[in-house]
Amino acid sequence: MPPLLKRLVRALHHEVSQPQGSPTVPDIAAALRLQVARIVIEGAKAGDHRRTRDATGVVASAVAYFEQNFTSPLQMDAVAEALHCSRSKLYATFKRETGMSPNDWLLRLRVKNAEELLVGSRRAVKGIALSVGFSSHAYFCQVFRKYTGRAPAKVRVA
Repeated sequence: MPPLLKRLVRALHHEVSQPQGSPTVPDIAAALRLQVARIVIEGAKAGDHRRTRDATGVVASAVAYFEQNFTSPLQMDAVAEALHCSRSKLYATFKRETGMSPNDWLLRLRVKNAEELLVGSRRAVKGIALSVGFSSHAYFCQVFRKYTGRAPAKVRVA
């Protein structure tokens, strides 16, 4: 529990257990409502911070997982399981934090690596496609063109 939240809870406990002079019931009720409201607000802030940290952890873990395994066929259910979260949490968190889906991130990572291989080697396009995790040459060419605006063969010529 965050320190401020602990202090607020202690103050509430103190107000409830220590009668102060001769306050009226409405005064006591108002003071208690104020203390409870402060506790709720601080609790919500602490929860939001934890959720943000957890979301960032899921995204960072997913990105690390993709970078280590992009050359293999990946199923998002298996990725979510490896990250100890649900598929829907993975998708929602990833989209909220990065602006793209995990699939889109993975495809962009594969295309980036393929582009480096196309420029830096003389390997066949089909071999490069398979080596960066695409299951088919045709799908690789389609995705590569979508993200770069060029055909894989044109990258090599340039």
